[in-house]
Amino acid sequence: MKDFTFILAAVTVLCGIAWFWDFLRVRPLRNARILAAEKAAGGSISKEEREKLEAGNWFVDLGRECFWVLLAVFLFRAFLLEPFRIPSESMMPTLLKGDFVAVSKYAYGIRNPFTGHVMIDTGSPSRGDIAVFRYPEDPDTAFIKRIIGLPGDTISYDESKNLVIKPAGGADPVTVPKEWTGMGEFSLAGHPLKRGTEDLLGVRHDILEAPDRTFPLFAYKKQEGMPEGTWQVPEGMYFAMGDNRDNSRDSRFWGFVPEEDLIGPARFIWLSINTDCSGMLCVTEGLRFSRIGSVH
Repeated sequence: MKDFTFILAAVTVLCGIAWFWDFLRVRPLRNARILAAEKAAGGSISKEEREKLEAGNWFVDLGRECFWVLLAVFLFRAFLLEPFRIPSESMMPTLLKGDFVAVSKYAYGIRNPFTGHVMIDTGSPSRGDIAVFRYPEDPDTAFIKRIIGLPGDTISYDESKNLVIKPAGGADPVTVPKEWTGMGEFSLAGHPLKRGTEDLLGVRHDILEAPDRTFPLFAYKKQEGMPEGTWQVPEGMYFAMGDNRDNSRDSRFWGFVPEEDLIGPARFIWLSINTDCSGMLCVTEGLRFSRIGSVH
């Protein structure tokens, strides 16, 4: 995402230079040529002759035509909404592979589009937000997960797949309740998944679990000074997990999301494409219009 931002900015700057060169230098000369031709002709000139006199360098002409459109796209994408394609099954059933979501770029602060530094503070993630962020182990890759832990929280996830949250401020630990609603609606690699609703301290959302898959506590990232499977979220950090709990590489495995790596929350699905990748090639099977709308 950052690479595309730099490319879009560079193209916009080049077109801006062309626009200003046309405005300051080329356009006055062009108008002078047209006026001289009209004066020599004793009146108006033909459409063909005018077009010939107006023709200039192709780069300048292209830059002049594209600059304002590119500038609007850059500003909209940098500070308002940015598209993001769901690349994996880690957020099922909330988000499916092939969903395209709009990410609010201003919800977690107005940021420098090149560095991610917050220029104007407009807010911070809430528990339960579906957030897009730069993957801490590879900042050029964007991840999307649900915010489970806020700064100061203590998060535990045991081998029985119980999620326990001790909110910051001395509150008592809460075992997050789950209500199972079905089995087999979703599957991964031929294995049926169990679907349920989780109440994340007031934020209800659906999750999936694989009954035949477990991770020992030592498989998770160990935080110094904490038991295995337990993490205390530092200041300026967040703990994120996928809704597809047993098929998500998230904070349990690589640690915390720094505040400066946040991009924004996913607001709504604006396009959803059903793609079958079971064979040698991925085949687009159609649009999923029923999925267009808000996410939670």
